[in-house]
Amino acid sequence: MLYIFMLFFIFALVLIYKRSTGTYINQSIFILIWWLPVYLNSIYYGIEKDNNTIAISLSLSIMSFLIGFCVFAFQIKTKRINGSFDSYNGYYRFLEKKTISFLFLSMLTGISLFYLIYGTPLLSSNPDLAKIAFGEQHGIFLRFIKYMLPLLLLSFILLEQRKFRLYFYITLCLIFVALVGHKGLAMTFMIVFIIFVKINHVKIEINYKLLLVFVAIWVAVLIHILVGEQFGSFTSYIVFRFAHIDGLQIIYEDIVPRHGLYWGTTIMNEMSGTLGKLGLYEGSAETTGMFVARYYYNNPDYMFEIVSPGAAHLYLNFGTLGVILGSLLLGLLNGYLLLKMYSTRSSIRRSFFYLLSMLPVLCFSLGKIGSTIISDMLSYIMYFIILVIFYHIIKYSSTAKFISGKV
Repeated sequence: MLYIFMLFFIFALVLIYKRSTGTYINQSIFILIWWLPVYLNSIYYGIEKDNNTIAISLSLSIMSFLIGFCVFAFQIKTKRINGSFDSYNGYYRFLEKKTISFLFLSMLTGISLFYLIYGTPLLSSNPDLAKIAFGEQHGIFLRFIKYMLPLLLLSFILLEQRKFRLYFYITLCLIFVALVGHKGLAMTFMIVFIIFVKINHVKIEINYKLLLVFVAIWVAVLIHILVGEQFGSFTSYIVFRFAHIDGLQIIYEDIVPRHGLYWGTTIMNEMSGTLGKLGLYEGSAETTGMFVARYYYNNPDYMFEIVSPGAAHLYLNFGTLGVILGSLLLGLLNGYLLLKMYSTRSSIRRSFFYLLSMLPVLCFSLGKIGSTIISDMLSYIMYFIILVIFYHIIKYSSTAKFISGKV
């Protein structure tokens, strides 16, 4: 009965998101893809082992996240209905389109030249190791791919009216992201793009049947190239990637019972790379997933992660109360930032707030709370500031006569 009651919160989340955004293809889709399989597997595990600790913790997490989001749900719906992007002032739309088009085309050209000169991890002999070395050698380039490219693409989608040009650049961006060789980044990029199009009701014709076939082939090729025969079969890999609860079992049944709570240490370690340079914190520069993997394999040099939901990371550091309060805060942030997105008619600000609103969802579904705060959020803020600076440069360099002739 408890599990049926808690599953109700998942369906309630879907319906409330739909009511707020006007479409079923919204941010709850990301939660269902990454979080729901793990949750269902934890329920099965709890019944089989007669140990409900993990399932109850995840249930409290989804309930708290939902309550946090509901605080802003009604306001989001109101802003969505009354704040149509189509009524955006033509003068400012012209300036933004000029800014975005220049930067977007410049970046696509730069990415093409970079790949021609330095190659791509996806096409190397060992892509899984190559992407790690690639990230260490070309970290700035990867940041442009991960943060600046989505910000420019989403802004471009809101402003561009010519369909052929729009589809061409969307496809090009997806290919560029795939060439990095990071499965999670490629899949996240695709989902983030589709959700943005739907919740902003952008008039782009998407053939979802064809898209599903394309994504299936794309993911299968990526998995075949990057994983090889490590998991024995495609099905084994899918189960491992989407529904495994190894990380949850290690945290709830091994680390915390043996060593107690870490009181924010693993979250701070995720931020130590940046905070260490500022002299604010000294710790092991590793994600919580990497910490769990290194603990499990007893190998301090292990370079891969055991992924688990944000609830597990909150429990590892702050216990059950941390799961409840942390998930509540993530739901509040998601709702607030989504409200900010619908409250603006600027394509740059709308894309910026949308990408920020995805971060609490990513934390909730995949963990990495510290690295998301210090790396993802600050990176989006930095690139947003760059866009705003370029926008004002173009604004002040345009003469009144030229502008009046174009509007």
